[in-house]
Amino acid sequence: MIGAWTHAEGAEDMTGSRARVLIVDDETFFLEAIDEVLQNAGLQTRLARDGHSALAAVTDPTLGVVVLDVRLPDLDGIQVLARIREIRPELPVIMLSASTDQEIVLEALRLGAGDYLAKPLHEEELVLAVGRALDGFEVVVGRHRLRTRIDRLVEAMEALSQRVRLAGPEERVPVLRQGIVDAASIVLETSRVSLMLMDPDQDSLSVVACRGSDVFGPASGLVAESLSSRKIGEGASGLCFVAGSVLAVPDVRSDDRFAGHGLGDYESSAFAVIPLVCLGAPVGVLCATEGDGQSGLFLEETSVLRLLGMQISEFLAADPQVEAILQAASFLDSEGFDPLAEAALDGDAELARSVGEAVAGESEPERMLRRALAAVASRLEAAPVALFLLSPDGDIQKANESAS
Repeated sequence: MIGAWTHAEGAEDMTGSRARVLIVDDETFFLEAIDEVLQNAGLQTRLARDGHSALAAVTDPTLGVVVLDVRLPDLDGIQVLARIREIRPELPVIMLSASTDQEIVLEALRLGAGDYLAKPLHEEELVLAVGRALDGFEVVVGRHRLRTRIDRLVEAMEALSQRVRLAGPEERVPVLRQGIVDAASIVLETSRVSLMLMDPDQDSLSVVACRGSDVFGPASGLVAESLSSRKIGEGASGLCFVAGSVLAVPDVRSDDRFAGHGLGDYESSAFAVIPLVCLGAPVGVLCATEGDGQSGLFLEETSVLRLLGMQISEFLAADPQVEAILQAASFLDSEGFDPLAEAALDGDAELARSVGEAVAGESEPERMLRRALAAVASRLEAAPVALFLLSPDGDIQKANESAS
């Protein structure tokens, strides 16, 4: 019970990073006791002793749940609840009541209270109720944020299309590139964004447009102030390019992949890198860091990050540098090469050398096939290895097989 000051089991799972809890009660004992229990559970709180103070506090965007007593000295809890529903309808409210307040509690539930607890309060019940309310609040807020982000993405892409269409031929490329980083900044609500494309030599990435004075520095290992190139496969941008998947880092200081990198001059330790794939070929990455506000750069929304990358990639098909990348990729593919798989190429070359050495000097077809398959089996550490050929009548037949 409240007043026993025992720590509720499981409360250590909650973290101070969650939304704050507003506690409204005119009785000092309950106000302080509830505050201590929730703070011991890792939650941040704000206190109010009357209805008017509570209504002034609920405009605080960091609040995620209200614990509200039904009896207050100025306004009763029902009046406060009704006003909260008008001011912030998404904010869950847990009512506190004495055993004699059942009619008031029923009215509160009819008005939209999410839960109620009877005094005297049990600490674990309180922590669990607040935790459930915060979970529900986060789901609602997350859904709203995602819907807003998608709407903003659609609007930004439409504005980018219009911007490029109105640009003259000589300025269309810089307008496109700068429009991409500006649009990404709007969608993700970040102050620093850069667009990196693969260089003609196809072994590095370089910044072609940015938003934010210094772009990326030591915090992410992405791009220095001089906008220097980044080798493919190195740093966050190079790794993301090769992997072809979104790289989202909530805190570079605690990520082993970037050990030794400091924060530099940047306020945020979080960043995201989005791969850009045009017509099936990787062409670059989009990098973002430093959210502009509370809703900026939510890294768990990888679906939005991927969708943004897909939309941007469509626009990039008209960029001459990307066209050159696609033409080179098309030529290399036709020759049987993959510019992103040098290690695989080395292995294939070694395998071909082994097969060549094995069959050298053999003229009889059956022995040649047997020795070639034996070399493949040895190189790949596989057994048996079989070769199947298509016969003139359309049947597939086994031509030879290595020893198992």
